[in-house]
Amino acid sequence: MSLLNQYNLTNAIKLSLLLLNKHKVKESELYLKIAELSYMGDPRLKVNGENPKKVENIVKNQFKHFRELYLPLLQNYFPSLVEHNCGATNQEEVAEHVFDINLDSHQKAQILVDLPREFRKRLFAKYANTYSNELSKDLFSLQVLGQLPHNLDLKPVKQSNELSFLELQQLSKSTEDITEIPLNDWEFVSNTVKINQNEFISKMANDELLVENLQQTIEDTVGQAALIQSLKGVLTAGLTNSIKYAWEKKKKYQMGIQQA
Repeated sequence: MSLLNQYNLTNAIKLSLLLLNKHKVKESELYLKIAELSYMGDPRLKVNGENPKKVENIVKNQFKHFRELYLPLLQNYFPSLVEHNCGATNQEEVAEHVFDINLDSHQKAQILVDLPREFRKRLFAKYANTYSNELSKDLFSLQVLGQLPHNLDLKPVKQSNELSFLELQQLSKSTEDITEIPLNDWEFVSNTVKINQNEFISKMANDELLVENLQQTIEDTVGQAALIQSLKGVLTAGLTNSIKYAWEKKKKYQMGIQQA
């Protein structure tokens, strides 16, 4: 598995666990939530252009593939977040794995600062007014939002090439002043340092509307991409073909309703 694929899979797991917001999660419901990430906010589902049971059918028909992708990560990659108590040595021997999830405030904060940058930016923007006082003191989050003060005295960007990743981690632990670290390297500072210096993230992690705001951010992200793809379909395939395609999707939707 490539590093990029592993990064995408682990982010899908962490985001899905935040959305489920439960202390005990079944394997099947986690895979269902992971699959739903790609369809939240998709206008084709909102206008009945897809089978409403599409995501459920995907997981049901490809459960073995989901297990091959995600179970090794769930068993080995999140020791402080996911606890997997299973005595079976062969994963195929277990029909349904169950995981204990530690979603305390610190774990939530760890997940939030580790999400993809553009997604973080959209999520942070939803809390910018609610926790404006905490945000004003948080240079990490201000940088993600592109709102760093213009008069901030920062290390020259050119110095960033002089630091190895190990040196950066050591420097971030030894200094309480983030401006001592080159701006281009802020993204690679350890999550622990980001959280310890970041009351804004802690407020978000404890916010009662976190799940709702996460879901809205996903819908905004997915919906925009899906809408663009739908519009491209109309422009490239022609209006007549797009109408035929939409009609076929409509029939699939009706079939899904009848089977429910």
